[in-house]
Amino acid sequence: MASLVLAACDGGSNGMTPGDTDGGGGSGDADAAPGGGDPFDPAALEADVQLLASDEMKGRAPGWPGDLATRMYIEERFAGFGLDAVDGSFQQPFVDSIDRETANVVGVLPGSDPAVADQIIVVGAHHDHLGVKNDRIYNGANDNASGVSVVLAAAQAVTQRAEAPRRTIVFATFGSEELGLEGSRYYARNPPAGLPIEDVVYMINLDMVGTYFNDDQVYAFGSFEGTPARAALEELLVSHPDITVELGASAVEVEGRGDSDYDSFCRKGIPYLYFFTEDDECYHRPCDDAGRLDYLHLAEVAELTAGSLLALADSDQDLIAARAEFGCGED
Repeated sequence: MASLVLAACDGGSNGMTPGDTDGGGGSGDADAAPGGGDPFDPAALEADVQLLASDEMKGRAPGWPGDLATRMYIEERFAGFGLDAVDGSFQQPFVDSIDRETANVVGVLPGSDPAVADQIIVVGAHHDHLGVKNDRIYNGANDNASGVSVVLAAAQAVTQRAEAPRRTIVFATFGSEELGLEGSRYYARNPPAGLPIEDVVYMINLDMVGTYFNDDQVYAFGSFEGTPARAALEELLVSHPDITVELGASAVEVEGRGDSDYDSFCRKGIPYLYFFTEDDECYHRPCDDAGRLDYLHLAEVAELTAGSLLALADSDQDLIAARAEFGCGED
């Protein structure tokens, strides 16, 4: 699979072919990309990041061959997990504001309980990064190959369960986030067929979750007191004593409005849970390579993501009423 996907990097896209560069590093072993087994194995998460943040992907800039290869890889993984495509395609194409053709990648796991199956939980991460600048590759390992790896791990974990979740889960990766949340905003304004935005009761967002070592904590933005996500996390953290999670913080207050894809859903009044780690050293710099990430804690973030997701998907709580009560928790 990996060699087929990386072959897409050798072709053109929108008439553009990135030049040869020697910056960046972090090429990794693409053929080590996982296909099964333990979704929370740190080595499996590392293999995904190594592939997505490899020099061959040329920084995953929207509209370039590395963007296409990234989307092909995610699509193949979604199909391998048995997720459903929407109208026969995992891709939701759009043209961003600087005329680059790209797409979101969307896979659906239908809910099993007719009473709540029409309620939707979206789990998402952006898959794009900054591409090549001044002959240096911006590989975007933490930003945001790390988040994509967690979405894939959560999808694998949920589909490995014997029983399907009660509510419908949408696994999504978004394009052109770095340009201004354009992929997630396109999704929220133009939801795929059969997945109305009014039916989304929660959004879980993963962005830059691989640098726990920066300040020895991970933020769980949006886990405000009284919210369903807060209750789920407090229960999960009892069995995760080796990770420090900052509960209850506002993403808007800490990071600023519009900093990540949760905001596109927040603006629709949808509660969010947004996992994030600070990265003071390599944010939007060529040094953001796969070799520097903290995969042991990334695996714990993946477990907390999947655990929170399943708690929400199977919850007996009225999540429609919770959405009405809490909204997105931001002004």
